[in-house]
Amino acid sequence: MDFSVKLFQKAFPSDDASNYIISPLMVQSLLSYLYDGASNATRLEMESVLRLNMNDLRDIDRALKPQSGQEPLTKNKLDSASQIFKSTTIELLPAFRESLKRNRVPLEEMDFSNPRYAAETINNWAKQQTRERILEVVDEQSIDPTTKLLLMNALYFNGTWMYKFNKTERGSFYVNGQPAQRSAVKMMFLTKDLRNGNTRTDDSSSGMYWIELPYDGDRMSMILMLPNERFQLDRELRQFRAAHLQTILSEIELDETSKVRVQLPEFKAESTVSLVEPLKKLGIASMFGDRKPFDQLSNDDVKISDVKQKSFLTVNPHGTVATSVTTATVIPLSITHTLDFKADQPFALIIMDKQNKLPLFFAKISQPLKVKAAKNQ
Repeated sequence: MDFSVKLFQKAFPSDDASNYIISPLMVQSLLSYLYDGASNATRLEMESVLRLNMNDLRDIDRALKPQSGQEPLTKNKLDSASQIFKSTTIELLPAFRESLKRNRVPLEEMDFSNPRYAAETINNWAKQQTRERILEVVDEQSIDPTTKLLLMNALYFNGTWMYKFNKTERGSFYVNGQPAQRSAVKMMFLTKDLRNGNTRTDDSSSGMYWIELPYDGDRMSMILMLPNERFQLDRELRQFRAAHLQTILSEIELDETSKVRVQLPEFKAESTVSLVEPLKKLGIASMFGDRKPFDQLSNDDVKISDVKQKSFLTVNPHGTVATSVTTATVIPLSITHTLDFKADQPFALIIMDKQNKLPLFFAKISQPLKVKAAKNQ
């Protein structure tokens, strides 16, 4: 959880008016595929920063995929998938091949010297795994013919709200408090007894107040967060820690609710994030260097050239669709009155698998769906 929060912060876009979504869990999972192929120095960095070993990876994979005999996830759908495309010009060491097989990571031969075919195959895989929400993760021009391995994983979540929003009306959304930055949006309304709280620990105006919107079945939920001081979301997100999230989850487990009036705009978010520099800032640098970071993977000298993640999120009165594809080339406040949670300013959210205590997606929303102006009659 610590890595997830830190990566969300380090990969934060410089444009504070853009929507931003990331699934750090899938970055952990993806890079862990290379763990058994890493040199001692690279492996130590991965253990220290990712806080994830291969046993943890297998636990996550099991958590994200319903086991035989288990009840389906009610009206929600959660799927994950993995794939490694291997160049025909590299021979993997037997121990690394066995590691991939043991962890059920599919391996497919790929001729990267044919960029058009490679891009088409890779994009078709992403499109299939994300139910056609993400149509392209690479293009022909971005395929390097010298690529040895392309690692991919995908996470897809389609959730139905436990409590349906009862109406949608035209409303206003303020990006930064300036009148010129006001947008007309589709605002959803709900009044319900919800779990809620505040990360503030003193009498200051810092911190964020939060509410939890559960999905059908209550295993999955969305935690929505607004800054206590209006329009200070970026400041609060930079100060947010894994301990804050742990406290929120602990308060959710207490199951104490109070009546909340929720105003939440419909929104979509799609972002592509390059994660090389954020990962280096967190302390994972050797895997991008020239000192044979993966000497247990192949007799060839290989390193990671890029790690990218493309994510998609949409929220409407019926529920949520969130999906992410990561590639690596070789990421209680008790009150008695009704609380108003009015998201008419930039807000943050976390989609949680509460059963397994896994944060699936983090997002910051600064640009909800705008209401189209009526045409002149």
